[in-house]
Formats: sequence, C-alpha cells, structure tokens
Amino acid sequence: MPLPALVPGVSAPESELRCPPGEGAARASRGIGAARFLRGQRLTGALLNCYVPVASKFTIGAQSALPLLLPSDERPDQAAVRRWLTFAQGSFCTGAAWSGLAYQTLLTQGQQSLSVESGLLDCRCIVSL
Repeated sequence: MPLPALVPGVSAPESELRCPPGEGAARASRGIGAARFLRGQRLTGALLNCYVPVASKFTIGAQSALPLLLPSDERPDQAAVRRWLTFAQGSFCTGAAWSGLAYQTLLTQGQQSLSVESGLLDCRCIVSL
C-alpha cells in the first residue's frame, strides 16, 4: 500500500520512501524527521541538545533511523560540534547525503523548557575537505 505523498508527486511503497534531492527532500524529512531522525542528548546541568540532520539526498527504508544518543558531560557547543563531525564523516542511512545538522539547546526546568541557542551547522564544507 503506498504512503500518502509528503511531497507533491512523491509516493512510495510502505517499505521505502525515496525523495528527490533539494527542497522536496527537506520537506519530506520534516514530515518524518521526529520519529526517526530527531535525537536528544542530555548534557551537564539541566541542558539538552536536540539534533535533526538536514539531507540533500536520502532513501528511507523500514529500518532507517539514527541511533539513540547517550548522555554526555560536554558543554552544548562541544556536543553539537561532535555530532556535526560525526554526520560529516559518514552515512547513517544508505544513500543519504547530509548537508547540515540543525540543533537546539534547551534548558529544562520542570515542565517547561527554555531555548538557549539554536542553529544550523553546514556539513558540505567539511565533506569537501
């Protein structure tokens, strides 16, 4: 049974979703990113880094997902750079080409969290080195 199109004109069998490179892939990754690609990492104090990779090209299969992250005693900026370098070095999904890593640092306080910092780290400059 085909999945509903996340990007106009793109549909696929349930076991696999292929997205064209560029903007269409970015829109599709937002639609399924939280379930398979959004990852959080507890840091020192009450800080939490959230990461979502930005793909320029990817193929998603039934088992496609990023590994869970272990807590770390690093500062938020150090942890974000470590994740960024990890993404630039390898492909966690077959056929994936990562163009960046979006991150957000949250200060967790009971039931409410405050955003401390957010940004997008470009992987293309590291890949070219």
